[in-house]
Amino acid sequence: MSTQREVIESNADILDYLTIRLEREIANYELLTYEDLYDEDNHDATRHMVWNHGTKSYSIVITPEGMIRYAEPESPQDLIIQITNRINHALHETWEKIIEETK
Repeated sequence: MSTQREVIESNADILDYLTIRLEREIANYELLTYEDLYDEDNHDATRHMVWNHGTKSYSIVITPEGMIRYAEPESPQDLIIQITNRINHALHETWEKIIEETK
């Protein structure tokens, strides 16, 4: 069985890719900080991100599969929608590239 560190390290590349895409493509919020965490309930890595808009900050946690595992109840619906759409777009682009490579 993999250790917590191994699980986090094995998922770091996809979480980095998603984080870079989100930070680059979401212009009306600033990504202040992020950290990788181990989700004991699901035995998976997650990335905790803190987004800022004006004087308020919002915590969002995503998985390597592109799911939002947690969002603060006060998180703006606009931020949640942007994160969801950008992740879906990034994953769709990745699948398109894989399909093209296998032809």
